[in-house]
Amino acid sequence: MYDGKLRCIISEKIKKKKLKLLSIISPKALISKSAQHEEGFLAMPNVVVHKKTKIGKNCYLNVNAVVDHECVIGDGVHIMGSAYIAGRVKIHNYVSIGANATVLPDVEIGEGAIVGAGSVVTKDVKPYNVVVGNPAKFLRKNTKKYNTNIFS
Repeated sequence: MYDGKLRCIISEKIKKKKLKLLSIISPKALISKSAQHEEGFLAMPNVVVHKKTKIGKNCYLNVNAVVDHECVIGDGVHIMGSAYIAGRVKIHNYVSIGANATVLPDVEIGEGAIVGAGSVVTKDVKPYNVVVGNPAKFLRKNTKKYNTNIFS
């Protein structure tokens, strides 16, 4: 469930079969009327998404995650339980934000990056970097490889 790129690949295969992707929003989630989300959106109980936030395709927001105002979230992003994304944050495609992580205002997180659980992100994260700690620091590169032959 943490791999947004694979989730997006599978979703495209499903759509080619003329099946519709579902968005599931818990009745206990609070999504601002001015927030927007695309297909395949999952919002678990107690998720909060504030005003003017834009969320891409196939994104998962787990229990108690909060996305503050005017954020832009790309496709295939997974924000784990109790993570807090402050205002005006930009999260690119296929990012994973760990449980209880905090991302401070105006930070940009590059494509394919991973933010470790409990980390506090105070500055931009480069694409495909894994960051951990308080403040979050570079740990290693995220070098995932995909085998999509299972769809042939």
